Amino acid sequence: MIEIREEKRFNPFFRSLKAKVTEQGIELSECTIYHMYEGELVTGDLPAALIKIDADEDKKYSVLYDLYITMDEEKNHAYHLDKCYMSPNQMPCYAGSDYLVLTLLSIRVGVEGEREGYINAFVERVIEDEGTDTQRN
Repeated sequence: MIEIREEKRFNPFFRSLKAKVTEQGIELSECTIYHMYEGELVTGDLPAALIKIDADEDKKYSVLYDLYITMDEEKNHAYHLDKCYMSPNQMPCYAGSDYLVLTLLSIRVGVEGEREGYINAFVERVIEDEGTDTQRN
């Protein structure tokens, strides 16, 4: 089972992100991410995407898909997808050169095609008395 986490958060959070689990994989809508970086609120627009999720064709190992949101030095945001075959000697982790903002999704596909994991589709937390608080960490 894939859990879509739509928790209310101060940092990070998305506006207009819709995530949908399909037979082919995960559909993500166009959205904007808001997060803190070095004491500053940063926003980044992300395109719609289809993340194809398949089992290992040889049915030897589970496959782990991690989709990260990264930010470069010019504060441009992008998706970074890692696909890792879960052999006993593998340890999945982000190893890119850009700043890691968030692990958007992490899904393991078993050798028989079963899927489990999560999608972090966090939404903005609003403080009713004081308006929206986007300055908290």
